[in-house]
Amino acid sequence: MTDNNDRINLTIAQRDTLFFIQTFRDKHSVSPTYTEIAEGIIDGVRITKKRTKSAVSNMMILLEQKGVVARARGGTRNTTLLKRI
Repeated sequence: MTDNNDRINLTIAQRDTLFFIQTFRDKHSVSPTYTEIAEGIIDGVRITKKRTKSAVSNMMILLEQKGVVARARGGTRNTTLLKRI
């Protein structure tokens, strides 16, 4: 698969968050909650560094603005990946 990071200019933190969401969805067939993204752990394995839910919320806004994810308003587990890394 082609690495889209150069074309969409993601920071390391944004790339890590996108990788976490992608990995979580691949393993569980649902999107992670902001709490799960903030913890950075999938099945007992740390995937990304721990963040606050506020930091995750801000990161998701930026990823959406860059056209990497789409979020439905309201509810949880509502993130759709538009690009994969």
